[in-house]
Amino acid sequence: MTENNVSPAFEFGYWFYPSDWEHAPGGNRLDIAIKESKSGLQFNPKNVHLPVKCEQDVIESLVIGHPWKFANSYQVCAGLVEIVDWKGEKREAFNFGGSLVIKDHHGLPLNILTSSAPILEINSAATNLMMLIEEIEILFAERRAALLSDPHAFEGRLVAADSMELYIASLDSLIGKFEHFSHKENSKILPFLNFLHTEKRRLNQEGLTKFLAPSLEEII
Repeated sequence: MTENNVSPAFEFGYWFYPSDWEHAPGGNRLDIAIKESKSGLQFNPKNVHLPVKCEQDVIESLVIGHPWKFANSYQVCAGLVEIVDWKGEKREAFNFGGSLVIKDHHGLPLNILTSSAPILEINSAATNLMMLIEEIEILFAERRAALLSDPHAFEGRLVAADSMELYIASLDSLIGKFEHFSHKENSKILPFLNFLHTEKRRLNQEGLTKFLAPSLEEII
């Protein structure tokens, strides 16, 4: 959205901006327009829930609605973004961490989430994308379990994580996992593995990967 343009989120409720790069699984910006009430047949967000950094590197779920009289910028942490409309319907996304700016638009909050890593729209019709999100959630759960001896360690690491490094490390972990999967001929595994390799090649071609990128265990 430029100064002279209104975000498409005001018409559709939310808007995933496409990536500048072909075949990327998601763009780097998501707009969510909070509405005062339900109207018409379109999706009208009542509030949005997302994980943000709070004091002492604690992650809390922030719920943004109307009216909004609190801070207008937050550090968003990796995890689910949930948009709930006035009829109780939900739309979800997965992000790897980013920045949230809340702008006032004629008294209504416009939430602008940006990230260096792709913001992934949860869409049951996109099989590989859904599998990517599910597998990344499993990776994160495993890392949280590995750090149970220190209850604040996982959240502290997640808060400090670089979004793109976290995304790339997650891809690398999944490629390693499924390359050694004993049943790679599974009808879902081979297309998913190809999807992972295609995305990693894209990142390499764009110069977004490093020769010695940190592993997921080093990040979280």
